[in-house]
Amino acid sequence: MKTDRLPIWRRPIYASRFTAHLVFALFVWPALTIAGSTLSFIHNPYVWISEKTALMAALAGVLLSASDMLAVGVVFFGLSGLLFSRVGPATGQQSLGFVRLCLEPALVFVTALTGIALAYPAVLGSWLLAPIAALPVAAVIAVLCGSLAIGIAVCAAPGRRFHLAAALGGIVALAPVPAIVRSRIEPLLGHQPDIIVLGIDSVSQQDDVSLLRSLVDEMHGTWYDYAVAPGLLTNAVWNSILTMKPVSEHHVFHTFERPQGDGAASFLAAARARGYETVSIFPDQLTAAVGSRSGFDQDRSGAVGWRQAVLPVVANNSILLPILKPVFPRAWPSPSPPNQAGTFTYDLRREVRGILRAGSRGRRTLVAAHLTYTHLEAYPSSLDLSWPQRWAIARSPAALITDRGLDWQDVDRPSDPVPLQRWKLRHLEDVIRSEVIASGFLNAQRQLVIFSDHGHRLGLTLENFREERFHHVLLATFGTELRCPRRPISLIDIGALIGLTEHRAEPVVEFAMAPPSLWPQLMQGAQPRWAGDVDLDQGVLATVFNGLERYEPWQAQRDGCNHTSAAR
Repeated sequence: MKTDRLPIWRRPIYASRFTAHLVFALFVWPALTIAGSTLSFIHNPYVWISEKTALMAALAGVLLSASDMLAVGVVFFGLSGLLFSRVGPATGQQSLGFVRLCLEPALVFVTALTGIALAYPAVLGSWLLAPIAALPVAAVIAVLCGSLAIGIAVCAAPGRRFHLAAALGGIVALAPVPAIVRSRIEPLLGHQPDIIVLGIDSVSQQDDVSLLRSLVDEMHGTWYDYAVAPGLLTNAVWNSILTMKPVSEHHVFHTFERPQGDGAASFLAAARARGYETVSIFPDQLTAAVGSRSGFDQDRSGAVGWRQAVLPVVANNSILLPILKPVFPRAWPSPSPPNQAGTFTYDLRREVRGILRAGSRGRRTLVAAHLTYTHLEAYPSSLDLSWPQRWAIARSPAALITDRGLDWQDVDRPSDPVPLQRWKLRHLEDVIRSEVIASGFLNAQRQLVIFSDHGHRLGLTLENFREERFHHVLLATFGTELRCPRRPISLIDIGALIGLTEHRAEPVVEFAMAPPSLWPQLMQGAQPRWAGDVDLDQGVLATVFNGLERYEPWQAQRDGCNHTSAAR
């Protein structure tokens, strides 16, 4: 009897290639993402969380990323289905088996993973590869390539193995291309703003900042020898700049805190009064939501608070999201920028190029930006490394290919194939210097301020915060008001340097730190909000704030100035 004459409920069910790829995209891939994210949260070395909380964080991250995952899934698994419709066995009336058909999208997934691992070694930290993470990187790549060879033999139609191998080889080669191409076209987009205030995280004048010094010399800027951070946390420093007040007056001294009332409006109000549209670009807002909560006219910043902690982990464990998302436009309901901080494809060069092109056509624009690159999980791509460094990575266990930047007490270790702290600082300086010069930003009557919010906080305590390595920050200006570069200056005066105010602040540093005995109370009283903000116990914070210490460095240099340097 012909099956097409049978009632629909009596017809035999054959395996469908479309269904197999759809099932993998809608169920298998998200399940792998949730499992890997949960394990990443459980084994997170910075904060202990329970298995239940880890699972809830993974689920929340996947829920927030659903629109991005849907778009990537449609593109990636749609193409994988199209590929196997050409080179895979015909389904027709054959009983290929649903499990076998599911091997097809799995094979393309592993192919993408192989190409990604070659371009972005950080992907080897995925929990999908944990069983072989003790092997050297080169051996892990060999295992993946061996899996591909077996998969080609199993999944290709007779006489189509070469075609499938060629297609998968193309996927391996093209894996990093979307992010690279998107970064290259960044300088062609947008418009140059009039003023850029660019902060960089955890760098002091005790570090090797020779590349930035050379930029100042080459572009005739001003380097301030005794710049003082008003606080020692990013949140405190940026709130001081925006309120034009010391920490003791605006009271924002701890992570996650937000200014109360309109306290943060002084800097922005002064800018608007002079006709500037204000733009914020804070890619990483894990502990400080200044870019999104201070009232900028345009907010181009990253996710806030716990969302910034969760979303990159989910993206990295999805494997595919960081590869295709960089070419997507930033639009609702996507929860984070295309160049997502904390993902293995995060591109510092693209970020800086975007900052240099964040202006508005026909309007005067002031851009405030902050790069946490030195304390961001951002392992370098193979393209950014030298051949000796690539070889060192290839010989190292895959488990060591990780960026511990989130740990502000971390230092480079002898077992690290690349000393990341030194490498990332040098890379940061090189990118800023080369992109500022290449953009021609300083060739016109524009203003640029580059500063660091504080030094590396390794070993910071309430007893030693007076040491120069913590508060002796860098401050360089181009095209701004001329000041004596040998006289101490507070970062609060950035508003005055760019002509927004006449106010000048005392060059002092203020610092308070919760003792270990109060941390359990702070953690227990923390209330996460769906928008990402984390509310802390105000009573505990008030207790800590009462212990705020104040220090005035370099008092001997305040009355004299041996020379001045020209500013463009």
